[in-house]
Amino acid sequence: MVPQKAGIAGTVSQQAVKLQEYKARRNKNIMDPRGVVIFVWLMTSPWCCAGQRAARKTNDANKLSIVPPGYLQELAPWPQDGSPLMINFSLKVNAIMETDEKQTAVILDSFFRVKWSDWRLNYPEEEESGKGSGGGSDNGEVRHTIVNPVLLEEVWLPDPYIFNVRDISTVRLLLKDVRGVVLYSDGTLFVSILTKIHLGCSAKFSRFPFDEQECSLAIYSFFLWYGLPLHLVTALPDMYEAPTLEMRWLPSGLVVDPRVKDQLTNFDYTFTIGNTSSNTCPCYKCIPPEAPCVYATLVLTRKVLGHLLSTFLPSGLFVAVSYASLFWPADVIPGRTVLVITSLLTLVSMHTGVRQSSPETSYIKAVDVWMIACIVMSALMLFEYGIVLFIKKQHKEPAPAVKEEPPSRTAHVPPSAKSIKTAFELSVGREKVSPLQVNLKTRQSAHRWWQALKEDKVENIFKVLAPVVFLFFNLVYWPYYLVY
Repeated sequence: MVPQKAGIAGTVSQQAVKLQEYKARRNKNIMDPRGVVIFVWLMTSPWCCAGQRAARKTNDANKLSIVPPGYLQELAPWPQDGSPLMINFSLKVNAIMETDEKQTAVILDSFFRVKWSDWRLNYPEEEESGKGSGGGSDNGEVRHTIVNPVLLEEVWLPDPYIFNVRDISTVRLLLKDVRGVVLYSDGTLFVSILTKIHLGCSAKFSRFPFDEQECSLAIYSFFLWYGLPLHLVTALPDMYEAPTLEMRWLPSGLVVDPRVKDQLTNFDYTFTIGNTSSNTCPCYKCIPPEAPCVYATLVLTRKVLGHLLSTFLPSGLFVAVSYASLFWPADVIPGRTVLVITSLLTLVSMHTGVRQSSPETSYIKAVDVWMIACIVMSALMLFEYGIVLFIKKQHKEPAPAVKEEPPSRTAHVPPSAKSIKTAFELSVGREKVSPLQVNLKTRQSAHRWWQALKEDKVENIFKVLAPVVFLFFNLVYWPYYLVY
């Protein structure tokens, strides 16, 4: 029996050892970081899901409490007193991101804000988060609260249309659009959306680089403005009528961040708000011809200093170098020719580079007028030197001799011995001259004229005429493009 007890005791002790090893392994597994992360996630995920469900239920409850039963999203909230429905706009420009001269567009990073009143909405009293000025509640103050933007899917929304816009996109932060909605206790909705507006501008480059580009931002109601046919307009119900819808700017109007001026390297900007007194804008061949709208104008004025230093000043100096060649002796043919031709070729290459860097147009621009004038002035210097060399050559060549014909045998024949025709020619003093003799006399007179014209006289004329012509051109060019 003793050996049997000893065997049982040994078995128990082995099981106790195994049990301790199992507990040690279990504790080790529990303390494993991966196990801790999985444990925490399993413990908290039901609460997270429950929180999301609770938030979703709260949003649905808020939406149902704000939007009453029987609300028709398709119908506009026309005021009950018959007054016009006011749609107010505001725009805060955060940045002018870039300007595209080829597409004549500018990209505005801005908060687009719209405010209108919908008296059918209910204000959630339990969600009150602030107070404002005005009337509309029991104590004479208008309260406001921030609501979930999902409310916009259930209520009536205005249909603003920006004329002459290339593209509009909303900015997203990872998973959702950047937008906010504020509901006032009097039923007013204020919506702010972060947008990128690709705004089209005028393509007028005839005064480049002294040009100004005008970008108009006109906001219309789409169905009220966009040129519907007359039979379709008369067949529509009274959805949008000109007397019942008005558009205005909010008191904040159009606000521009001061840092925008540092973002534009080539332009200076000016924003102006139009139609502050009138609330309509004309529409060409539209029904109705006058539509409610608000508009603003962005004027981009190009900075000229960079172009003056990179284009106008160097080209003017090359013209001066060409003019300086007039003061070199005419005998220095290689040096003077190289100087003038180099200046002329440099101006031509500069004009080619300016054409490639400037906006492509089918008409001539202000910078082209300047470059062509500089090229013509440099070419005149080359033509003048060619004339001087021709004069010097004429001075070295002798005058062509005129060969005289021998006297005619009938020169001393009395008139009685001649025919009637010959007697008549001699009586009027006519002489027959050969064509070769006339040509030689003409060449001789021309040679004498070139010999009388000194090269120094031509040089002096051009020394005075060239700066006078270029100065007159500048007196006409700069006031025309900078003042008028």
